[in-house]
Formats: sequence, C-alpha cells, structure tokens
Amino acid sequence: MRIAVTRWGERVSPLFEAAAWLLIVETDLQGVCGRFEAGMDHLDSAARIRLLRGLHVDILICGAIERNTRHRLETAGLAVVCDVCGFWEDALGACLQGQLKPKPFPAGLLPGDIVPDTENPKPGSNA
Repeated sequence: MRIAVTRWGERVSPLFEAAAWLLIVETDLQGVCGRFEAGMDHLDSAARIRLLRGLHVDILICGAIERNTRHRLETAGLAVVCDVCGFWEDALGACLQGQLKPKPFPAGLLPGDIVPDTENPKPGSNA
C-alpha cells in the first residue's frame, strides 16, 4: 500500500492545492518498506491528481482540500483523509496504526486565518 502525505517542512501542509512536496511511503505486512518524495510545486489540481494516480497512491493525508479535488481523488479510487493538522510523522504513524483522527479547522476559517486566543487575551484587547 502507498500512503502520501502533503508536506510543508515538518508539518502536514495546510492546503493540498498549495503543497509543494508530497511524501510517499510504501508499506507491506511488516510495516514501512520504502519512502520517497515528489515535488508538486506549480502543478494545478488536475496535474496533482494525475501525479497521485501515476504513483499508485492508495491513501492521501492532507490538510484542507477543495471539495471538487477531493471528489475527483475519491472517484479515482484514493482514500482521502483531510483536515489533518500537525507533524506529518505523527499523522503517518497514526495512519499506520489505524488511529488517524482528522482535526478539522474551525468552522468558517481557512488555513492561515488568524484565530484569536480567547483563553489568553493580550492586555488591552477586547477578546
């Protein structure tokens, strides 16, 4: 099985369509048996889908993803686990253990939006 994770440094890329790197991990019954990276910078959504299909990816782990892109990937036979936040190694490990729990972005927000810290407001703020 092949699992792909969109990567932005050490973290899962916050948006599939903006991810520059894809980490592909190949697994067998004993666990991880290989891994490599593929560049996706400057690829549109259709080219990203072709790339994933061409690499024979079974599962895609990513942050946010456009609905149409997700639908096209699922129609092509890929399982899409989206709205995942955090370190890509943690996400991959959880996926391999069958315990990956997506962490959705708060309703109405997009990756990169600033979320006010209501528990620790700055002095003088109205939060």
